[in-house]
Amino acid sequence: MLELGQQLKAARELRNISLEEIAEATKVNTQYLSNIEAGNWDFLPEAYVRGIIRKIATYIGIDGDAFLRKYDFARIEALKTEEMLSASQIQKNQQETQFGRWGTTFSLHKIRKEAVIAALSLIVLLILIIIYIKFKAFIFEPSNATVAEIPVAKEVPTDSNFASSFALENNHFSLLLKVIDETWLQISVDDSTPVDYIFTAGQVREWKAAEKFNIRLGNAAGIEIFLEGEKLPFKGRKNQVLNLEINRNGLIPK
Repeated sequence: MLELGQQLKAARELRNISLEEIAEATKVNTQYLSNIEAGNWDFLPEAYVRGIIRKIATYIGIDGDAFLRKYDFARIEALKTEEMLSASQIQKNQQETQFGRWGTTFSLHKIRKEAVIAALSLIVLLILIIIYIKFKAFIFEPSNATVAEIPVAKEVPTDSNFASSFALENNHFSLLLKVIDETWLQISVDDSTPVDYIFTAGQVREWKAAEKFNIRLGNAAGIEIFLEGEKLPFKGRKNQVLNLEINRNGLIPK
């Protein structure tokens, strides 16, 4: 995975493009860009990382879809390597058992039992890996149509009186976020499947729920929260990752 980051960096430097220039053009934090070039792919959810990779590649003149296929292949190879290491460890344990490392029948029986448990665990792991790869391919398969981008919140006109944008519908209550600094966000409405967003400063987004919202923030200082038009007494630190639960009465302490 490090090699892919080095390829992006080499292509960027060959074209005399700075990280700051890419950040300005793509609205992606320079720290995120540095992490990508350093081969650190786990600092954000995978959907965000894929979107950032596509933006970098496109801006520096590389085929974004082709580079994402390289990224997917590299991830599969990494999983295969982990699988091989696990299998090698099991084989080593079995060899140690055959050479009578523990010297008693009881110990041999115990080692065989642990080897069986490890083998079953490996089988379960392989099944999970196959399910994960198939699910990922279904969700993120590139198409010949317009390239799908990371969901970005739709901007709506702002007003000094946010209360006018909140109205009850069918006994639902409203939550409005005003973005004051770039952040990523994951939200689940009434325990539904979480949806991921990347917001930029100045955007406003509203949701409605019957019971509650569960929110995960990547920059807790980057938003203001309004519940039914009333600003909640919430304040986080810059770049603080924070989990929140909100119902119609306000923030639920955790």
